[in-house]
Parts: sequence; C-alpha cells; structure tokens
Amino acid sequence: MFDLIIIAYNISNTEKTDVVFLIELLWHSIGEMAIEKKKSPLSESQIKRMDRVGKEDKNMAPKYKVTYFNFTGLGEPIRYLLAYGNFDFEDNRFEMADWPKIKPTTPFGQVPFLEVDGKVINQSSAICRYLAKQCGLVGKSDWDALEADAVVDTITDFRLQYSAYFKAPNEEAKAKQLEDVRNIHNPNFLSKFEEKVKKNGGHFVNNQLTWADIYFAAVTELMAGILKEPVLDKYPNLKALKEKVEAIPNIAAYREKRPKTMF
Repeated sequence: MFDLIIIAYNISNTEKTDVVFLIELLWHSIGEMAIEKKKSPLSESQIKRMDRVGKEDKNMAPKYKVTYFNFTGLGEPIRYLLAYGNFDFEDNRFEMADWPKIKPTTPFGQVPFLEVDGKVINQSSAICRYLAKQCGLVGKSDWDALEADAVVDTITDFRLQYSAYFKAPNEEAKAKQLEDVRNIHNPNFLSKFEEKVKKNGGHFVNNQLTWADIYFAAVTELMAGILKEPVLDKYPNLKALKEKVEAIPNIAAYREKRPKTMF
C-alpha cells in the first residue's frame, strides 16, 4: 500500500492533484478497514487463533505433549482443550504403578504437565487458561475472563472433596468421605452451579462457551467414576451443559479414540 504512495510521488508535477487525491483515498481506505475490524463479532483472541490456523502448516505449529495418569482427572480438561483447538498433541499416559519412577522427572513432583516445543510447565489450571487463550475461550471481556477463572477455582474447591477420598487412611474413612460428598458437598456446589448456568443461557459465563464449561464437563467424569453413579441427573442445566461440551465435534472425536479407563 505504501509503495503505491511512493510511486504516486514520483509522478510529474502536473499530476500533483491526482497524487493528493490518491493519498486521501488510501488514507480513507485504511480508516474504513480499521472500522470494519472493530465491528467484527469475534474477539481479538479468536481472530488471532483463526489467523494462526490459516497461516501455519503442520510443520510450523507448536508441538504439544501432555503427561498424566491413564485416567481422566486433572489431565482431562487439558486434553479436552487441546482437542477443541484442533492441536496435534501427544497424550502421554502412564499407570499408577509407574508413578514412583516418573515423579522425580516431573516439575515439582506433580502431574499433569505440558510440554510446548520442548518447554515444560506444570499446574493444570494455568495450563488450561493458556490453552483457552489460544482457542479464544477466555470470554469477550476482562470481566468474563474473571468470572471464568472464579468458576474454575470454585470447581477446584469442589473437586478437592473428591480428592480427599484417595487420601483417606483406610476403607472406613473412604466410605465416610464418599457419604459426605453425596450428602453435603454435591448438593452444596452443584445446586449453585445449576443456578448459575440456568441464568447464563446454558453456560457458566455470559451466555457463551468458555473454558469454564469445558473444565467442568471434563472433571465431572472423574467424580462419576469415584461415586460409581451419575452425578448430574438431578441438575438438568448442568447435565445439558456437559452433553453440549461432549458433542463439540473435536471433543467428541477425542472421546471416541481415547483409552477406556475405570474413571
């Protein structure tokens, strides 16, 4: 575009009026383009994501590898988001019996962790938030992003009640923890989640799909596996949200090919 302006200035003096007109026309066009971009219904992160997908081929795209146990748990939200974004990724699973051998090789002795082009990062929520930004799933505004973060943190508080089952010292303590989950924690958290989703058009945040929806759908799989019974049957809006996420084509394709596990 600016080459045209330079060429125009090289035209003879008798054409200076035309040159001025051309410059004004180009300047007006630039302004119109900026206005049109502003009108776009897509968020800036979604536009960047589309641009990246359009410009990169398979060899140029980042190489992802997620390492976690061979079950759903905290690895599943990461896998869901990688699938949603149509990222090629290595799903590196290992069995519980191999954990003592693998633990010393992990950041801070924790899983899951993500490798991106050889760089390694831990902390599942931080990883999910990073991937959500790549996919345009953090919300349309800073407030949306804050709400999504708050939902995920609250889901984590809820999930920890299930995690306590694995840390219980004996079978009696485990049975007591499951009873508390059924009778106290499930009604407390799920009833509030149900109301929030009902008010937000079937999503957690502002009538739109965000990573909070995907995170919820993924972690509730482990919950149902631990209880050995459905968790969301009493909560129609939450159940519908989970089914909606699982029906997203890329996530559905991942679920179809993933290994079958106990939970």
